[in-house]
Amino acid sequence: MMGVLARRMEQRRGDFLSDEADEELWSSRQTPAGIRVNRAVALSLTTIWRCVDLLASAVSQAPKDVIVKVGGQSYPEYRNRPKWLTSPNPADQTYTVNDYFNEIALSTLIDGEYFVQVTPYVGDPAALVVTPASRVKVRPGPEYDILDSQGREVRTLGPMEMLHGWWLRPAGELRGISPLEALRRGIGSAVAAEDFGGRFFGQGAALSFGVEVPGKLTDAKKAELRESLKKKYAGLSNSHAIGVLSEGAKFVPNLAPTPEQAQMLATRKFSVEDLARAFGVPPGMVGSQEPGASSFASAETYHQEFRDYAVLPLAVRIEAQHNRLLSVPASVNDPFASVQFKFNLDHVARTNLKDRYDAYSKGILGGFLKPRDVRNREDLQPLSDGSDDTLFMQQQMIPINSPLRGGTPQGAKP
Repeated sequence: MMGVLARRMEQRRGDFLSDEADEELWSSRQTPAGIRVNRAVALSLTTIWRCVDLLASAVSQAPKDVIVKVGGQSYPEYRNRPKWLTSPNPADQTYTVNDYFNEIALSTLIDGEYFVQVTPYVGDPAALVVTPASRVKVRPGPEYDILDSQGREVRTLGPMEMLHGWWLRPAGELRGISPLEALRRGIGSAVAAEDFGGRFFGQGAALSFGVEVPGKLTDAKKAELRESLKKKYAGLSNSHAIGVLSEGAKFVPNLAPTPEQAQMLATRKFSVEDLARAFGVPPGMVGSQEPGASSFASAETYHQEFRDYAVLPLAVRIEAQHNRLLSVPASVNDPFASVQFKFNLDHVARTNLKDRYDAYSKGILGGFLKPRDVRNREDLQPLSDGSDDTLFMQQQMIPINSPLRGGTPQGAKP
């Protein structure tokens, strides 16, 4: 059985080997800035690369729990941890669950949706394969036509054989909206600004100096002189070269950039915040140097904001479809019990060591945290004697008239 499953999963993965045609299928329209935006162009921007990397890593590396809820209370059911949460694809033993969720997060952030083929079906998941969005055609039903690298249909799957999640999907539509496609105008402008910035610094686009020549020059002479000086002094390799002029010509240093050039450089800075804003990532986390973007005060809070407004929405969208793979463990007899798949995002906003230990101490002394809960959060093994699986309470809080404090018991005469 395992051999048959392995061959089947290898065949499915083979259907989706990436090629250059995928980039053409993704997007080929030109933006007003004159840039054709596709996946490779978008990810060439360091801001988008960093945003996508931060979000995908935060989700894929988060601890993953299966939670059983009974009577409003939640219990991690580690004894019934599903096999796919350990090995999503048995045909590839090197393929980890972190790899699996990283692919899902990347597909959601780039294509706006993700597709996972489930073998044999959702009610009995033995293997999961993430399928590129460009290789899936969605029809009402829903039905999913799987395409090969040439765009030819190779099979059709039903909803019980596919997990289909999305970031944003308008009512009545079958597909999610790609964030990069929706942001293509801003991405095109940012790429154009990056291209200009490269030429600005690499070719000396800023007029760091001019040449004043006595008398009047023809256009041909101006062009000849300009090309001669450019060849000798432009570019990084000619930095600090010694200039020699004749016939009364002289250098005019410290010419300021034109207003258009200054505006373009400001656009490069603005694009960092503009693109980070679209992904919900605080600008300071992607290297923005604008005042206040990475100040000490904001550094204490932007990890919390990153978790709540960027990572959490992505995690919830992934959790929703994977709940379909779960069933209440046979050991739970309550008819109202439910089961959920959850990412533990506490690691995203984890505070420094002193603040964590102070919080743990208050939780233990307050009687609502067990030492074992703290050890689990810090990835420490439980104590072998079980002494850490107990709730404690401080006893200093006693009535002021208690004999233990030397006072008069209530109702007694002094």
